[in-house]
Amino acid sequence: MLGERWPDDQNTHRAVLTAATDTDPIVRTTALQVLGEQWPDDQNTRQALLTAATDTDLNVRTTALQVLAADFPNVAWPVVCEYTKSDQPADMRVSVIKLLALLWPEESESVTLIRCMEQHDDESVRRTAGEALALLEQRPGSAVSRA
Repeated sequence: MLGERWPDDQNTHRAVLTAATDTDPIVRTTALQVLGEQWPDDQNTRQALLTAATDTDLNVRTTALQVLAADFPNVAWPVVCEYTKSDQPADMRVSVIKLLALLWPEESESVTLIRCMEQHDDESVRRTAGEALALLEQRPGSAVSRA
């Protein structure tokens, strides 16, 4: 709310950046969303999102990755790719599959990473990967449709 009412105020921006490191994960998640909405081109926002992408709370990490991908796709790409390879909970892997399919469908590495997720132990991860690949097959210009 603070960032929405006074987005041009530097003190507001600093307060929201500080909230992104609050002890409460709900506050951190909300702050990350506001940063992405109000200051999407700001380098402090980028750094806060990168830091939050390694947060101990799954919801904070997921939000950080989604906002980072929306606002800084070139910065998010290697982070998203790494998350497919690292030990992440199933919910995070599902989010990563969706990001790969939606934001980088033309990247052959996206397809490779999603195909790897088809072999995951978790049913929701496998199902999401299969659905993503099926959608990509129908999308002109996607790496799947070119294969």
